[in-house]
Amino acid sequence: MWLRFKNVYQENYRKNFIKNWQPVLVQRALGENAALPALDAGEIDYFLILWLHFQESLLGAPREHLNAVVHELNLSRELKKRLHKGSIAKRMVAISSFGYLRDESAWNELVHLVQSPALTLSILSASALANINPQKAAPVIFPIIAERRDWPAPKIARILKESPEILTSFLQFIEKSLHEKRPYLIRLLRLLHVQNLNQSPFYIRDILDHSKDSELILAALKLVREPRDLDLVRKRLRDESWQVRVQAVKMLGQLGDKQDVASLVPLLSSKDWWLRYRAASAIKAMPFLKKIDFEQIKASLTDRYALEMFEYASAQKDSI
Repeated sequence: MWLRFKNVYQENYRKNFIKNWQPVLVQRALGENAALPALDAGEIDYFLILWLHFQESLLGAPREHLNAVVHELNLSRELKKRLHKGSIAKRMVAISSFGYLRDESAWNELVHLVQSPALTLSILSASALANINPQKAAPVIFPIIAERRDWPAPKIARILKESPEILTSFLQFIEKSLHEKRPYLIRLLRLLHVQNLNQSPFYIRDILDHSKDSELILAALKLVREPRDLDLVRKRLRDESWQVRVQAVKMLGQLGDKQDVASLVPLLSSKDWWLRYRAASAIKAMPFLKKIDFEQIKASLTDRYALEMFEYASAQKDSI
């Protein structure tokens, strides 16, 4: 009963704290000079969690206005203490706070925490460093991204999106890894794939033109974004690996032109089911083909399996 009473009391206290502080933080985020309520030592956790919630929801000037609130409350020293001791949750809050504050006073501590075996602490520290100083953070966190297989790809993707500078540095890190033939290069390219780049990195052509590593070629094909690279994609339609051929077909469906239809139709008769399916899907995805074009392609198919696959892909597309 005592524990139940304590939990109810703490929850009511937290709700009252939010009720008092939330309107003030809203006003401060908007640049208004609202007076800050008194903040007791026992309320710091409540404040930081609420403050972080605002920081994660805002961009630009409102973030800077909220940073001023932390400085006004003189919480930097308390945050630094929490980097070294306390529960994992409190340390996580402190790490994230330094990142949003872009406060370099905790730089050395955060660099140390990036090496932590604790996944949450290490990846949050990397994100904080990228927020504080992207150029300075790049040589610290990129080698760890390459080495640590326990860091989830979505979390790494979020770090790379912290700023244009960090993504540019990552592209340069991949280029260096390519020249040095690092074993983790394929993983880096896969991480780059989730960034949804508008342009292909220039070294993608070199991989597609000269590499004999199927995994590396697959990763490079997924990063093709421009028609100028289609000549090398077409070359991979004759690759020894059927997985590479499938990915090349998929890219032609997204970026190809009318000349590629003639190359894709024969693949409908391939012995590999996935290659037949991707070829049919690629043809159906080409926006410049009209209904009459599809009917002509269908009429030209003499292979029963090719015809079945073309009809199957058409049904799949029509049902989406």
